[in-house]
Parts: sequence; C-alpha cells; structure tokens
Amino acid sequence: MFVPSLLALAVGLANLAAYAERIDQERRALEGTWQVISWEKGGVKESSELIKHVRWTFKGNQTTNTKAFCINGVPQRPGGTNEGTYTIRLLDGAKRAEVTTTKVNGSAIPEQYRETNKFIYSLSGNTLRAAGMENGEGVPSKFESKPGSGVHLITLERVR
Repeated sequence: MFVPSLLALAVGLANLAAYAERIDQERRALEGTWQVISWEKGGVKESSELIKHVRWTFKGNQTTNTKAFCINGVPQRPGGTNEGTYTIRLLDGAKRAEVTTTKVNGSAIPEQYRETNKFIYSLSGNTLRAAGMENGEGVPSKFESKPGSGVHLITLERVR
C-alpha cells in the first residue's frame, strides 16, 4: 500500500513539473513588445488611428500596455500605460492568460479596485491573437467577435 502511494505521488510531481515547464515555455515565447494590428469589440473594428498607439509588452510575469490619448473620441497621440502581472493557464488544450492591472500611468491601484481580465490566446511565430470579454466577465471559447457579444478580438505582431 505504501509503495503504490509513493509511486502515485512521484507521477503527480512529474506531471506538475512538466506543466510548470510548459508554462515557462509559454512565458518565454510571449516575452517582448507586441503592436496591435487589429482590434474588434463586439464585432466592430477599432480605427487604425487608435490601434497604432496600442502596444503590449511582456517580461517575466509583468505586462505593460500602452493606449491612445483621445480628445472627443479621436486618437491624438500615445497616451497612458497600464502595468500589471499575468498568469498563464493551460486548460483543455486552450491557452489562457489572466492579467491583473496594478498601476495606471505609474500610480498604484489599491488592491480592492484592481481588475483582472481573462483571455484565450494563440501564438504563431510573431503573431499573437487574444480574445477576452468586455469588463473581464468570463472567457470566450472561440476567437471571434460577433455584434453584441462583448468579445474583444485582438491581433498583435511582435516588434521586438
């Protein structure tokens, strides 16, 4: 009875180590700066003027997102930044990331006001696709953004 329990524990630890290695591989593959090249919100494409100012950067478990500065809804120039941490989960063959915003424009956000957004993502060479729900409510199961769905579908290209 003791030997089978030890064997089961050893197998479990080996599986956990293999999972941790896969997470590390995903994290290393995401590292770098990514430029948004396409963004749909609920089936509606964002303007190229807006998305040209949006970049995501991943390093370790940290992420920084830049956004556009808009006046009356019109993009003018690069705007502020959001900083945060992210975790990766591999569930049922899907890759999921959870990003928690901890700072906006360099100022820390009190913990009770922090938002966590959940995405599915796929990485192919230098192209990253992500799909997440408006306001972090749930996780989409597909890479599609239909009218009224609240799904953000974002495509990015690695710039460095």
